[in-house]
Amino acid sequence: MEVLGNRVMTASRRLLASTAVCALALVVTGCTDGQAPKPPASSSSESRSPSATAPSAVEDEQGKRAKAAVAIVPPDDPMFLESGLERVADGVHRQSVLEQGENYKLSVACAGQGSMKVVIRGKATRLPCGGGALSLPIERAPAQLPIDISAEAGASGMIAWQITRVPARA
Repeated sequence: MEVLGNRVMTASRRLLASTAVCALALVVTGCTDGQAPKPPASSSSESRSPSATAPSAVEDEQGKRAKAAVAIVPPDDPMFLESGLERVADGVHRQSVLEQGENYKLSVACAGQGSMKVVIRGKATRLPCGGGALSLPIERAPAQLPIDISAEAGASGMIAWQITRVPARA
């Protein structure tokens, strides 16, 4: 036992006190891996796949080919809504927010091996991973559009997608 002033501090109280001090230090300093924090991803800009590993040189090349096939509208164009680049194995599974009743176009390209299954509004379309683009009209859009793009058996590579507004006809 240790006597501090008029108080007696037992071993268990010392352990509790030192645990509290350590916990407070962790809260104040936080747990970091030494890297700067990453900015939050914007819903109207390109995104990377959720995989934790960096893309390989082959995936970088496939990604460039896939993006080139769909990059019809640059991100600074008012017709651009959103786009992304994903690993085929990860696919694309998202809810895109659109202006209800407006017309859009979804462009998808896959560079690699095999093929993808693209499901929009319940309609499935097969997309070979040969680097060519698939363009799907989205007429009278819902407020939220589910996009589901999945790899078929044995598929690999990179997939790029882009949603653009379609101007109203005069």
